[in-house]
Amino acid sequence: MKIIYTLIYIVTLIFLGILGNKLIKTSLIQIKSKSTTFINIFIIQSGILFISFFQYWLLTEVSFTSFFYSFPFRFLFLLIALLFLTVILNEILLVSYGIASHDRRHKINLINSYMGVQQSFVQPLISTVTLLIALLSPVVVLCLFWTHQLRDEKVFIWTAILIFILPQINSIIMRLTILVPIVTSEFIDDDVRKGNLSESLSSMLYSIIFFIFPFIILHKSFKVEFAWLPKLWIIASIPLILFLLIGVIPFFLGLNKYKTQFRDFLKFRKTWLDDFKHSFILPVSEIKLNSQKDELEKLDEMINEQLADNKIEETYEKMKNRIQLMPQFTQLNQQYSILQDERKHIEKWNLQLSFVTKLKELKDNITPTLNQNDLEKYIDVCSSDVDKEIENFDKLHNKKYNIITVFKLLPYPLISGLIIAIIKYVHNHYLEISALLNIFG
Repeated sequence: MKIIYTLIYIVTLIFLGILGNKLIKTSLIQIKSKSTTFINIFIIQSGILFISFFQYWLLTEVSFTSFFYSFPFRFLFLLIALLFLTVILNEILLVSYGIASHDRRHKINLINSYMGVQQSFVQPLISTVTLLIALLSPVVVLCLFWTHQLRDEKVFIWTAILIFILPQINSIIMRLTILVPIVTSEFIDDDVRKGNLSESLSSMLYSIIFFIFPFIILHKSFKVEFAWLPKLWIIASIPLILFLLIGVIPFFLGLNKYKTQFRDFLKFRKTWLDDFKHSFILPVSEIKLNSQKDELEKLDEMINEQLADNKIEETYEKMKNRIQLMPQFTQLNQQYSILQDERKHIEKWNLQLSFVTKLKELKDNITPTLNQNDLEKYIDVCSSDVDKEIENFDKLHNKKYNIITVFKLLPYPLISGLIIAIIKYVHNHYLEISALLNIFG
């Protein structure tokens, strides 16, 4: 019989792979079509949750005759309902931040996809380790199944860890590797920063949903097998604690870095234009032209410095090289194609490259054929535009803005605190909840 159950388990792994691939493809299609619907992704996530439960039931209960009696349908439907609530919560937060519009959501999704690719190159060790864990976990599960007696306590515990907990630890690590560089970046605007916080909270809650089952059904077993661990409700709260510590708190660091960098770029343009204007009052024509030439060289230096520091060109080149090495991965080709098509938008939404574009535009409009009078008028117009930009920036990013930003971020610690309190309550009343929901007998 174990052979039959092993074959069925392998089939479920194939279905999980299909759903995982479908989830990524759906996300890419949404970026390409600029769609913002969440229903398809919710259905796929619910399917993954169901298969995970089926796998655990298959390897621990091993009795198809009692499927409708022993399978925890009631509990599973409750978790799917909770999953839907996390999706709705994400939508509510996006609306409350004013970033739920079609264009802004497209920007958030696109930058997320790009940052995911970039971080896979920046932190290859994390990507490699998480991939190895994902590949080895099913092998270990089957080894446990074959080397232990049915309904052995160790099988219950380690199968739950390998099916429910370990994949979510992988997911949390991958999510945080994308979240941290986004919220702390000085080149990414507030829309993407806030959108990522909201989606990361939803992702952490999704992982916690997977944690709930093993921590309820195996409450006593975990206490015996892992007596050295802290209380289970504390462990289940770790995703939210990590989210607050390395997501919400660094958000303010990134916000301050962005404001400082934006102001520095404006200051450079203003200073450069003022220095260039100074050349107009020089008495000798040759000295005037030399001074202007020196300023244009400074402009070139700044452009080259910013381009050398920016990672977008490097990321696209690495993607291209990886595709040449692994042409069979159609998903990577599709992702590269979408990001390549949207490259102008990605560069436009990157503060550093947006700054470079303005400097290039400035340089291209200062041509040798332009007479000094027209040049002076052009520089005056540019200087006036920068003054307006500085004025508007200072008006927007004032103390009132900072206070409003703090208040808008309050839902994150409040929601996280509420969820942690619920987790603690479930932990303390696991027997009643287990009996009420008929969880695996």
